[in-house]
Order: sequence, then C-alpha cells, then structure tokens
Amino acid sequence: MYAIKVKNLTKKYPIKRNFKDIFKNPFYREYLTALNNISFNVEENEVIGLIGLNGAGKTTMLKLFSSLLIPDEGSIEIFGYGINKNSEQIKKMIGLVNSEERSFYWRLNLKQNLEFFADLYGLDKYEKKNKVNQVLNFVDLYKNKNMRFDSLSTGMKQRMSIARGILNDPKILLLDEPTKGLDIKHAEEIIKLIKKISKNKTIVITSNNLDEISQLCKKIIIIHNGRIIKIGKFKNIKNVFKNSIK
Repeated sequence: MYAIKVKNLTKKYPIKRNFKDIFKNPFYREYLTALNNISFNVEENEVIGLIGLNGAGKTTMLKLFSSLLIPDEGSIEIFGYGINKNSEQIKKMIGLVNSEERSFYWRLNLKQNLEFFADLYGLDKYEKKNKVNQVLNFVDLYKNKNMRFDSLSTGMKQRMSIARGILNDPKILLLDEPTKGLDIKHAEEIIKLIKKISKNKTIVITSNNLDEISQLCKKIIIIHNGRIIKIGKFKNIKNVFKNSIK
C-alpha cells in the first residue's frame, strides 16, 4: 500500500480584491492556482523531497496532506484514507513541522509545552510522561526540559518542533523547510535528526536547498508554478532544477 496517493490534485486561492472592484462587480471572483493537476505516489517508509522556488506550491501540498486544506479538484489518500472523508483518521497518522513555529507557548518550559500537546493527542497520564521524556531525549533537549521556550535558540526551537511532530508517533512526518534560517551547525544537527527518524517513517520534505535534499532524499519531485516538472532520483534531476527553475 502507498503511504500517499495523489491524483489530479488542484488547489486554488481566491485573490483579494479592493473595495472599488468589489463595488463594481460584487460577484466576480479571481483565483490563484497554487497546484495544477498534480499526480504522484509515495511509498511507505520512503523519504521524498519537494523542491521549488518560493510560491511553487510546496507548503500548500503539505497542508493538503495534513488535511488543513481540502482539494478543489482531484484526490489524496493517506494509507487508503481519503482526505475529504477521513480527516480525523488522517490527522492521527500525520506529524507536521513548520519552519516558522508559532504554536508553542513561549512562557511555558519545554516539558510543559509537550505535555500540553500530548493532552491534545489524547495520551493518558502514563503515556504522556513516557512520550514527552522520550522525544526530549531523542532531540537532545531533555537536560533543557525546564527552560522556557522563549529562551531557546533558533536551532533548539526547531528541534522542539520536531519533538512535537513525532510526539504521537505518526506514520508520516511532513517537514516544511526544516533548516530554514539556521546556521550550518544547527542545520547539520537537524539533518542528523531527520536521518534517524527516517529509518521507520515516511517523510516528505520541502526545500529549495539542493545540498540538504541530496543528503536526505533518494526521490525528488520538482514543482514550479504549481506543476510537477520532473520526478526522479536526485543524481538524475539536479540539473533540471538548476536549468529550469529560474
């Protein structure tokens, strides 16, 4: 069974209009096509990279996979469950890590933050304690568990985002530009973490960093202006990205 099946996927966003245009023609609607008739599959325990320039449609894709958005056309299946009808089942199988994390409570410490999310995932008291300690150890932040979130460095905040993303032991981990804004040292730490996670999970990574993608992904999907340009192994398509995405 495929972990993810995408067929003829299209997603559009309404373009904001000024008051003058609305007054002249209140029923007119204009749309920006973020994804245009996209189709591909992801194998279970496969690590794939979605690469493209900003605005190519990469983040929209991850939001659709996690059922934060609903397709306008086409379909997405997560381990056989359709996005439109089974969003609750799908949310339990997905972990989403954003590059700009805003969901943590900055005045709470690391342990308290993860305990809050564990409650949202429905973990019981015993499971919560074990899982929080487990993920803090995994991302090497257990010794910092009593630090307030607002005192963390950017690299530590990103490790906390990954800790939260794997807290419910998801089958699929979605990583939206996981090293964005990090220096070389902290980016390398995140890459090492992702490699450890990838041993038993399906991972989808968005990025426009070819070096990062080459270290993590065997299969690459190049997206440009909402369309797939090429799918293949990194060594076979890296020049397509450099030559076609300008």
